[in-house]
Formats: sequence, structure tokens, C-alpha cells
Amino acid sequence: MDVGYRIIHTIFKWPVRLLFRVHVHGAKNEPKKKDGPYLMCVNHYSNLDPMLLASAVRHQLPHYMGKEELFRIKPLSWFFRWMGAFPIRRGGADVKALRRAVELMQEKRKVVCVFPQGRRCPGVHPKDTPVYGGIGMLAEWTRMPVLPVLIWVKGFRYRPFCRVDIYIGKPIPFEELPDPGAGKGRYEQMSGYIFSKMLAMAPEEGTDER
Repeated sequence: MDVGYRIIHTIFKWPVRLLFRVHVHGAKNEPKKKDGPYLMCVNHYSNLDPMLLASAVRHQLPHYMGKEELFRIKPLSWFFRWMGAFPIRRGGADVKALRRAVELMQEKRKVVCVFPQGRRCPGVHPKDTPVYGGIGMLAEWTRMPVLPVLIWVKGFRYRPFCRVDIYIGKPIPFEELPDPGAGKGRYEQMSGYIFSKMLAMAPEEGTDER
């Protein structure tokens, strides 16, 4: 863990978990440091998602891709970079950001988190949102396992003192991903498979975790 990231994590982990009543499911599935780097695939509601995820993981803190607009304000840009985030240009393939993610995983042995929906989707069930091919592309470029993580909150929107359930699935080895060949949309198909593994962890309607 980077020093700055570790400090922020230590200070804010328990206040965040108390404020949002965070419940972590499947903690045993989270790879340990000795297991090496991996891709984390998570659904996206809000800019609070990275903070909640950081409060839930124990072994390796992920580095996030954030939309480049967040890095245009100097104080915020400094803070985000200190926390291990890096910018990505939305609306197309940002090769520079993707290469940065590959470098972090392959050379620096870090975890990289990707939001495959490509944007925040508050108030919408994750199954009703689009999924883009970025994480499929990164999985193929790096051959790293993918850890599916589902954030679940009633109404799909955060409120103070609401209950937030975070489900950590079993890592998906690269070899398990579908191989659609070289046709158009191949990365989207790979991303869709990963996203389906996330959705499979959603609680049934009417349970207390809703």
C-alpha cells in the first residue's frame, strides 16, 4: 500500500463503515497480498464508491480510474493522485490510461478497480445499465484474474446511515472468460460475463439486505 493511501484508509475506514452501516459478504474471497495483483470489477452509483470499497477491503487497496474532469481542479487532482487514482478519458478508448493500468498491475503489482458501466448510475438497478468493454480489454492485456464485487443499497442510492452491502465474489481466472474470437464487440462480451458474475450475488427481493 502507498503511504498516503494507507493513512487515509486507517483514518476513515471505521467512520465510513459506521456512517453507511457497511456489511461485507464473502471477505474470504478477497485475494491476499501474496496472491498478487488482480482487476476489481465493481458497479458504480456515486463518487462515494471508492471510499466505501476502501473501507471493505483488507489486504490490497485498489487504484481507481477516474473521469478526467475530476483531475482538472488542482487541489482535487493532487488528492486523487495521492490516493492512487489516475484519470481516464470517457467516450472512447483511452490508450494512455489503459497502459497506466497495465503498468500498475504488471510492474508495480497493484490492484486496479474498473467500473464497467463507465459512469455513475444512481437510482438504477445494475442489471438495467450498459456495460462497456474496458475491463475485458484489460483482462486480456494483463491475463490477470478479475475479482467481481457488487455494491448493494436500497433504492440504489446512498443516504446517511443507510445500509450498504458489499459482496465479494470468487476471483475469476482469465482462462474462465469467454473467448468470442476477434469479432466486433469481443471485449464487451468478456465484460458482460464478468458483470453477470457480479449480478449473481445480488440478494433476492424482500430480504433484509435490500
